[in-house]
Amino acid sequence: MDDKQLEERLNLLKSSYDRLPSSVDTDEILQKIENENNIAPVEKKSKGSKWQRITVWAVSIASVFVIGILGNSYILQDEKKIQQGEQMSDATKEFIEQLKKDYPIEREKKRELLNLSEEEFSQIPFIEFADSSFEHYTAEREDSFLNNHSDSNLETYYENTMSGLLLPSEMVKELNEGDKLDKAETVSFLRKYNAKFNHFKLYTNDKLDKYKKELEPYKVNGLYNIDKILENEQYLPDGFRTMRENAEMQGLQLVLIGDGIDIRFSFSLEPNYSSVFSIVLDPISTGYLQMMAQEPFTYAWELLYPMNETAQTLLAMEDYMLDAYVNEEEYGGDIMDTYYISVFYFLVKGTEENPVFDENGMVKEEYREIWNMMKNEDKISPSPYLLTPIVADFEKSGWKKSEEWDDLTYGDIENALHLAKTGDLEKFMHQGLEVQVDDEFVQRVHALYKSFAGTHDQTALKEATPEEIVGLYYYSIQLKDYETQYELYIKDDTQIQIPKDEYLNGKQQVIDNIKLEFKELEFIQNAADYGVVILTKQSDRRSSDENEVIGFQLIKTENGWRPPFMPIQ
Repeated sequence: MDDKQLEERLNLLKSSYDRLPSSVDTDEILQKIENENNIAPVEKKSKGSKWQRITVWAVSIASVFVIGILGNSYILQDEKKIQQGEQMSDATKEFIEQLKKDYPIEREKKRELLNLSEEEFSQIPFIEFADSSFEHYTAEREDSFLNNHSDSNLETYYENTMSGLLLPSEMVKELNEGDKLDKAETVSFLRKYNAKFNHFKLYTNDKLDKYKKELEPYKVNGLYNIDKILENEQYLPDGFRTMRENAEMQGLQLVLIGDGIDIRFSFSLEPNYSSVFSIVLDPISTGYLQMMAQEPFTYAWELLYPMNETAQTLLAMEDYMLDAYVNEEEYGGDIMDTYYISVFYFLVKGTEENPVFDENGMVKEEYREIWNMMKNEDKISPSPYLLTPIVADFEKSGWKKSEEWDDLTYGDIENALHLAKTGDLEKFMHQGLEVQVDDEFVQRVHALYKSFAGTHDQTALKEATPEEIVGLYYYSIQLKDYETQYELYIKDDTQIQIPKDEYLNGKQQVIDNIKLEFKELEFIQNAADYGVVILTKQSDRRSSDENEVIGFQLIKTENGWRPPFMPIQ
């Protein structure tokens, strides 16, 4: 790639990023709301671990605000201008009284359902936010925000505050009792559900950590054993059983990490949940639910699940991200993006315990199989875009080395994913892949020639690659079939035209053998309907032409790629 092409790609990438809004700084929003609205700040617990608590916590906070305080606060701030200076309306007073009556009753129902003390219950993150929202509306103070508002939104404030108390299991119950969701509704539900679910999972795993000392006697050979723990649950503190039963009620199950080096609660698609999700949610949900079941995917920088299983989940996540994306605000897939980028990297670059290369310095078969599966995905996505050149590079070296693999970074994956979501990746697909002019390539070109030369039916070449069209062009010259060469040119008023008789009677190029003339071809697509095939000539070719490399222009037509007259640059 020359400097000009690199600059074009960087400019396109920059313009694509510019179309998205800036990322939200949740800490800044929290602080702003607390400062301006006098809301008591929510205490944040930070515990370092291999489970990337901070990332999950931050993403969960951002998601919960969609259904809680943040949305309501923005509405209130806008509506201060409507009735500024006016006193609280009768409708507002009625709203406050109703909220004061209903909220404590509903909150107590949730606490009793989970059989938790008030102290334990109030530590669940989404309950903390719901309590803050309740306080936001009902606290008696002179500068109450409800002094200045539009009464038409009181019902929304009420519903948002009360829904903040919903447990994940109750969200699934409501889902089951409702109508089938379309794609947009499914995306919205998954965002809200996963936010609540992750809060409860974080809370439950924090409690599990406090029981690790009591679980030590029930390890087997120094590893956690779930069967052993459950067999002896009666000897554990009462809180452990309550914690486990609550976890299972909310869709969590105990799972072993690394055959027992650790134990955690993780998302479980148990039969009742999976049947509801499969019936009510749009099929797009598959990738999201698979992500929830396998997150956080890694532990101590090693993949938690078999590579093939992880790769299948990655591709399902890819389908969700590309299908669900409308804009960054509605998409809400930050946590999925983070998982996708890191898992993709591990699947391609390997891990310490499972490196890419075997003892002979060759790529292991399991990596080859996964890479080929990913690159053969028939879609405009990061998998084929990034894996195709890597696999081609390795194949040329007998699976021993690849500069494309050496150069791959997290940033490359992030950029490819971003371009795929915004629809710009197609402009870069199938670029930079060198095609060798060998016997196999000549055989493909010969087959195209046989299907096209007799009838010159343009539809016969509709599926041909840009490299094959250029190969056919020069193969026709090799056979001295200049009429077939002529029929490859674009024939419409937008392009330069040369009469057929004049062209056939003119001086023609002579090529004895395209394999002896050209070494390789590489297609560079500069726009959706325009590209250039770079032909590298053989160093010992018979032609006297001094140019080692030539550029051959192609234009996308309804019947595939075709050259204009005078295609050589």
